[in-house]
Amino acid sequence: MHPEGNLRRSVARCLAVVVSAAAGALAAAPANAAVTGSARPSVVTGHSTASDARQVAKSVALTGVSCSQPRQCLAVEYRGKHFLPPAIAESWNGARWRLTAPPPLRGPISADCISPSFCLAIGIAQKAPGSGATATWNGSRWKVRPGRPPSVIGRLSCVSPKFCMNSGAGGLTELWNGRSWRDLSGPEPSGTTDINLSGVSCTSPTFCMAVGVYTTDPDSIVPQTVAETWNGSAWKLISSPTHKLTSAFNDVSCTSSQHCVAIGAFFTAARPTFRAHNIAGLWDGTSWHVMRLPGAVGFPQGFDNLNQGPDSIACATASRCMAVGSFLNARTRMRDSVAIAWNGAKWRLTKLRGPKSGIADVSCPSQNRCIAVGHDRNRALAERWDGTSWTLLRTPSV
Repeated sequence: MHPEGNLRRSVARCLAVVVSAAAGALAAAPANAAVTGSARPSVVTGHSTASDARQVAKSVALTGVSCSQPRQCLAVEYRGKHFLPPAIAESWNGARWRLTAPPPLRGPISADCISPSFCLAIGIAQKAPGSGATATWNGSRWKVRPGRPPSVIGRLSCVSPKFCMNSGAGGLTELWNGRSWRDLSGPEPSGTTDINLSGVSCTSPTFCMAVGVYTTDPDSIVPQTVAETWNGSAWKLISSPTHKLTSAFNDVSCTSSQHCVAIGAFFTAARPTFRAHNIAGLWDGTSWHVMRLPGAVGFPQGFDNLNQGPDSIACATASRCMAVGSFLNARTRMRDSVAIAWNGAKWRLTKLRGPKSGIADVSCPSQNRCIAVGHDRNRALAERWDGTSWTLLRTPSV
């Protein structure tokens, strides 16, 4: 749930968000699910140790990553089979992962780091399961912040410790000002009955791009893309590419107000075939230019699963992007993964080295360095891109 140069997933460390693959109840609460409750958390710090972490169950799934420096990464995981398990964290030094102090939150979690001394994480309060909570990292420890908690656990994009944008279910966007969250009202397409902003990317306090899907029929499973831009004071609805049947934007990454890349899928045939193809939309500051991406596309299983194109994109520069995702293979009925690289002129498929069952997210701290994360059944996966090929990385949870 995530940001710039690479969805601003972000600037100084890699942040991998992990949810227990075995927690069926948690699977019912997606990363952009709204949270309710009025409880306000008190200021506490996380004291979990590596020893504590080793005592929990080993079933894990990495679902998010945030990197800005190839040799400085921070991964936050969930393990265990109970509902809303506590977080566990790992750090990456360019050579290996090690367990470290986690944010004092429960899953699902979304997080973003903009420097070695600042990360922002949102999740479920440890002592108030019905309420959201916010935690910040100062370079040595996590601390839960007082003040109004987030209303939704969605994608995060931070520009500074005093400016982070959160987007998610219901088209909700929230702004972090360094102390608390503020709801931002945003426009919706005419007749909207359901909307989800699944990706947001900010390059400055005066520019963000949010993308997702909306529908005008509460009983429909054929949504269309939606896109909005932030100008420092308000959100503006902009036109976005659509298909006569259905279309979806899953994520976006911006390197400037004149360059954003959104990824998703166009569906060109309905049941029972669900023919589709992956797409990328290039924003030039004025309009979108749609390109067809290589790679297979799975088939949808309902409104919440129509985003069968790539799940995540990270752009280090305007000419270096990586899109990844996993999908249900229509032929084998098994999950496959793809990683598609952009060189400024064309897209090409790259070969992942690990099991391909669940690559979920990617972050690129430089044009020739990316980290992709996911899971294979009950094992966490992490791979590193060097500009030419992928290398499978071993984590404590692999």
